[in-house]
Amino acid sequence: MNDFGFKTGKPEIKRITFQKRDLITLHLEDGRQISAPLDNFPGIAALSPGQRRQYHVADGDIILFRDDDEVYHIEDFLGTYETNAYKSPGATQNRAMVAA
Repeated sequence: MNDFGFKTGKPEIKRITFQKRDLITLHLEDGRQISAPLDNFPGIAALSPGQRRQYHVADGDIILFRDDDEVYHIEDFLGTYETNAYKSPGATQNRAMVAA
C-alpha cells in the first residue's frame, strides 16, 4: 500500500465536545478536529447535555458513555482506509490490459 500523503500514525482521541447543538467533535492528539452530525449517532443524540459529559476514552480510539450501552470507535467517525481510499473506476480494468 502506498501511504504517501496519508498520516501513518494511529489517530488518538484526546477529548470530545458538543460545542454546536447538533454536532459531536472529536479532538485528536495530533491537533485535528473531526465533527459529525449527532443524527449519525442516535444513542449519543438521545443523551442529555449532562449525560454527554459523562464519557470515557479508552485506548485512544474508543468512546464510552456512562448512560449509553453502545461502544463508539474512531472508525465510526473517520472510516477506514478500505472504505475511504480513492479507487479509480478504471484501475482494475487498466491492470488487466497491462498484464495481457
